[in-house]
Amino acid sequence: MYRPALFAAALAVASAPVGAAVVYSQTPYKLVGATSDFSVDVGLNQQADNFQLTSASTIRGISFWGDRGALTPDDMFIIRIFADITDKPNTTPLSESLLADLIRTPTGESIAGSPVYAYSANLVSPFALNASTTYYLSIVNNTASTDPWSWSQLNGTVDNRRWHRAGGVSATDEWSETTSDLAFVLTDQEVPVPAPLALIAIGGLALAMIRRRRGSATTEA
Repeated sequence: MYRPALFAAALAVASAPVGAAVVYSQTPYKLVGATSDFSVDVGLNQQADNFQLTSASTIRGISFWGDRGALTPDDMFIIRIFADITDKPNTTPLSESLLADLIRTPTGESIAGSPVYAYSANLVSPFALNASTTYYLSIVNNTASTDPWSWSQLNGTVDNRRWHRAGGVSATDEWSETTSDLAFVLTDQEVPVPAPLALIAIGGLALAMIRRRRGSATTEA
């Protein structure tokens, strides 16, 4: 039987930092993706979503969800924070970071045949952010294949707004607003390597979930 609550609990045990505070969360994800990949094969699409913290924090860990069809994805994520300018992301990032200790866990679900993964990782360069200030989080994979990565959208709404643009790593194009929110979690401590028993639990639950979830699954630009 498909038990999403049990799977979510196992994933939390495996990836949540002990004693870490979640400083911002947009969950759960749904089976709809928004392409966010620097690959030239998908037009160098980038996605961003707005958020505000209730108190000043240094972001050290991040969790998110996304899909790719490759059997051995060559993930190379770039995490960026953009400042707000006239109610949209600035054209150049306020700060950016690569990821360390990336944990990629199959969820057992898929979008149009592409497996959906849960990701948790540490920021190589943590972000020190202010309270009550609008920021934009951008998560973009930098793959070298014809199999682009898509960022999972939020199953629900916060303000039903996200932004996207074309262009490579050095792009300074304007952002365009569209509908839907994206799914992610920010923490103030690093994400530890998961315990072996938790990984075994995740694997078993993931297998039980394969092809069990009902509903549509799509990927958007």
